[in-house]
Amino acid sequence: MDEISEIVDFDSLKAWLEARPKEDAVVIAHRAAQRVLPIVWQDFTRRGELTPLPFLRCNLTSGEVCYAGSPEVKAAANAANAAAKAAAADAAAANAAAYAAFSAANAAANAAYASANAANAAYAAAAYAADAAAVLWNNVRQDAASLTAGQNLSTIPLWADDDNPLQKLWVDLVPELRAQFTGSEQSARAEEGIDYSFWIDWYERALKGTETRWEMIAKIALIADDVWQGDPSVLMDKINAIWQRKTDQGTPTSQAAVVDFSFDAQLRLMKASGFDDDAAHLRDPAKVQSFLDDIEEMRDAFQDFSDFAAEKSTQTNAPRVLSMGADKLLKEFQRCKDLDHLRARRILTLGKQVQGLLGEEANRKELGETLSEMLETDLEALNDVCRKHFLPSVARLEPLDDLDMGDVQPADLLVRFEKALETVEHADGDNLQPLAPEDLTLLRDMLSELRDTGASLAEARSDEYRETTRKRFARRAGALGSTIGRYVQKGSEVANDAGKKFDDTVKQYKRYETIQGLLDWLQTFISGGGG
Repeated sequence: MDEISEIVDFDSLKAWLEARPKEDAVVIAHRAAQRVLPIVWQDFTRRGELTPLPFLRCNLTSGEVCYAGSPEVKAAANAANAAAKAAAADAAAANAAAYAAFSAANAAANAAYASANAANAAYAAAAYAADAAAVLWNNVRQDAASLTAGQNLSTIPLWADDDNPLQKLWVDLVPELRAQFTGSEQSARAEEGIDYSFWIDWYERALKGTETRWEMIAKIALIADDVWQGDPSVLMDKINAIWQRKTDQGTPTSQAAVVDFSFDAQLRLMKASGFDDDAAHLRDPAKVQSFLDDIEEMRDAFQDFSDFAAEKSTQTNAPRVLSMGADKLLKEFQRCKDLDHLRARRILTLGKQVQGLLGEEANRKELGETLSEMLETDLEALNDVCRKHFLPSVARLEPLDDLDMGDVQPADLLVRFEKALETVEHADGDNLQPLAPEDLTLLRDMLSELRDTGASLAEARSDEYRETTRKRFARRAGALGSTIGRYVQKGSEVANDAGKKFDDTVKQYKRYETIQGLLDWLQTFISGGGG
């Protein structure tokens, strides 16, 4: 069966999946089980003597197999499946929502039966949530369509169009789960109850399609089977320790760096690179080819604009700023041919910057309506490509949109950024490894872009334009600050003195959430020195 519209029950889904890669069946099974997980979670939690942990384990394990595909976790899915079945049997409570969970784990562990298990999971989910069956099957069809389009479903919200018929159940359940735990923040141990903080965070991310911490998820899934089946407090101590190490990485704002940094031991230099998670989903050859095809199309489109704009600039004084933005995007597209050098966040921030510049009436007027519309079309297509391939990166940069200048003066921030880059330039390897010249140029380019925005802000005549430009300045400042902070963190870790001089500086960087906090952190870094 080829028609997705005909997927309406167990048989039709199984028939569709049998013509698809086995991996698609695992994804369908996992998402079907995830949708009804709050039902089994609530059921087992309210019974008091029972724990929903075996079913949470099933869903966590099958999710890692879907989206990261670690062979070790795939093997662990069998144990998760067996433990959940035993828990349901012991409790004489093998409801259909629970059955959906271990069907998903079974699909993850046994490729030969993936289609049947996926159909079982979807059917069981719809059967248990009878009032929501039509919505559930519609979501299964949406998942099938997304898989056919080559999309990464880990970046897509669990319920299409925010139509979650179990939303109220989940909202009501969360306070119950939090109220159960009476222990400290540092430990999952308590006289009564389980600390569900990690699990609530994990499920919220699944609902929104923002989970990216697959290495952490794998570590949790691979906790020994006897620990999973033992004292829940001991298990949660181990899970929380792994989770805490991940959350120690910093506030969402501080982690919105445009590029990552790694140490080249041969050159003894720090070099800018893409984040591993930005391309983690580009493993399947078909998805890689889809991505490269889209990027090639973008390269051609922006090259056409750049050529036309260059021709016009020989005839008039058309603004070079928009052409410069397009040229910078072209350079980033060229890097995408090698996924190891992909800088998704730089593409996203450049696209947003050019979009903002195009919105300025003076730039649009000088460029001319034809070229403006051409660039606008190209940017819309770029947004679509970014949403298709870089949604996790989009989510990581979103905190920058919430930044506000407050009482901080742009001129003060620009002065501190200049001094911070001077500090970076003088790094000698003792406390901070030096940055490769071409990557220092990247930071200086970002500062130059920030200066241009500051100049536009100083010349703003209307209140509306001034406010829009202040927000743009704050976003760019946050991106540059977080990127410098990331360099200081990574560059101090591999310094000759193990970066002890910058320990407090790095801790402060990880805590910053506002522009004032960024200004204070920059001063701490400058005062700390670079050598």
